[in-house]
Amino acid sequence: MSDLAERVRAIGEQVDAGYDARRTEAALAGLTTKLRRRGKRRIALGSAAAMLCVLAVGFWALRSRHETRPQPPLARPEALFTLDDGSVVTPLDPTSRLLAKSVSPRLVALDLVSGSAHFNVAPNREREFRVSAGRVEVVVIGTKFSVARQGGRTAVAVEAGQVRVEWERGQQLLHPGERGSFPPFETAGPAAPAAEPEAPTVEPPAASARTGSDWRVLAEHGEAAAAYRRLHDKAKPVAPANLDDLLLAADVARTSGHAADSARYLERALALHRNDARAAVVAFTLGRVRLADLDDPAGAAAAFAQARAAAPQGPLAEDALAREVEARYRSGDRAGARALAEEYVKTWPSGTRLRAVRHFGGLP
Repeated sequence: MSDLAERVRAIGEQVDAGYDARRTEAALAGLTTKLRRRGKRRIALGSAAAMLCVLAVGFWALRSRHETRPQPPLARPEALFTLDDGSVVTPLDPTSRLLAKSVSPRLVALDLVSGSAHFNVAPNREREFRVSAGRVEVVVIGTKFSVARQGGRTAVAVEAGQVRVEWERGQQLLHPGERGSFPPFETAGPAAPAAEPEAPTVEPPAASARTGSDWRVLAEHGEAAAAYRRLHDKAKPVAPANLDDLLLAADVARTSGHAADSARYLERALALHRNDARAAVVAFTLGRVRLADLDDPAGAAAAFAQARAAAPQGPLAEDALAREVEARYRSGDRAGARALAEEYVKTWPSGTRLRAVRHFGGLP
């Protein structure tokens, strides 16, 4: 019997001496039962409280561990485009979108649809690497550079190597450390709209005494005018014959403002190297020169047709057909433009030039 029960027994004897043993034992039994019930409730309440404490401690421990767990470092932007040779294009802002128009051992053609991107292109003399951005195209050999769409214009900055930026009425070589916005504003004619920002000027290459250099050296250093003069020196004219020299000469002539000579170099390249794997590229370039620089849409249409014939399944076939539709339309051959437009829609029903083809071909 517990101490509390003994005290109750003693008090009962003092208060009521006539309280007999049987009644006392009955009362004690009832009291003991109550005490046991109260003890069980205390134990249950104590266990519940202990359990709540354990849960609370566990909760705060988990929360503390979650809050103090080191967060993983921010992931680098996922590449927009990669090649097995290590070439990679990474976005420079969240709006960057890149479209791969064609990828082959001879030609990689990408379209920066929006935003800006950094290009790290592995050198490859057997491959042409072109990046379209609005109204300009950037032609790459092997370099690091950045391209950013800025409304109707495109900013290009070169870190290493060399690129050629082309637009409707000209082109510009950029060397390491040079940058510019293209197409540049025309220096003659009406002033540029006030809404357009002033174009950053392209920093000219460092002056050097290359007056006696070969025309190729002059061309590689961006001195197109001097290279053209050396090519057409009356005392010692140069007649390039291999394909690389002819393409470089065409580039020099066009850059220095002699589009007709550029076309002649390209025609010579096609005549001498019609079986070369780059024949389609040469013909396509000739078509662009005739259409944009010489205002000869009929000649351009013939050149684009030649580009398609040189590589019917090649990476330039779709663009060549689309440009031929435009050239035929501009030459007044509406029936020919429509027929070619129907061919384009049938062959490339979801082609990237579909809207322009329907417009120039007169299709609904």
